[in-house]
Amino acid sequence: MKHSAIFLFFLLAYISLYSQQFASWKGNQLILDNGVVQREIAIEENKIITNSLKLKGNDLNFDTRDSKEFSFLINGKSYDGSSGWKLISFGAAKDNHQGNGATVQLEGMGNLNGIGLAITYLLYPDLPVIRKQITILNKLGKEIMLESFDIEKLKLGFSYIESVAYANYGGQKHLSTYIGNWDDPILAIHSYAANAGIILGNEAPGVFLR
Repeated sequence: MKHSAIFLFFLLAYISLYSQQFASWKGNQLILDNGVVQREIAIEENKIITNSLKLKGNDLNFDTRDSKEFSFLINGKSYDGSSGWKLISFGAAKDNHQGNGATVQLEGMGNLNGIGLAITYLLYPDLPVIRKQITILNKLGKEIMLESFDIEKLKLGFSYIESVAYANYGGQKHLSTYIGNWDDPILAIHSYAANAGIILGNEAPGVFLR
């Protein structure tokens, strides 16, 4: 199994109006909402997508339906959230730091038969933060080569032309395309036009073999 996670922080003024249950399931949609940030995730047509990712009280959508949700290579072939997944289960999730949310269990189809996914989303009281963790389970009975694991595959809702990326703990400013690496524990993207931004914090991944 491979475990990895990513944090999302939103740089836009917000007001926490109320507290409520952080995760609910409606039809084919997972609704994550802590009164500050809201994410709507749909499982439809054998794919998992984020319909919207917003701060409460603001119309800016930080994500679009064109996003791939995640991506990785298995034995040199590329797969993502649209590669063919079947919903197995949905359940509550929490951690020891007041994190509350849900875990979605998926099973691969077609070329992904024998590969399982557990995707956990956690929100925290009064914070514009989402923690996302993915566990990949190999049920094939043989070894696979897993590479280029992107936990969060976003296509942001604002133009990259009017945005700037801050890497290396925010110390280096990059215009246009930026490709990060293992030395980027945190990356900030700010849109001048939208007067908003997002921070992605990458937790150290761990690999467990059994």
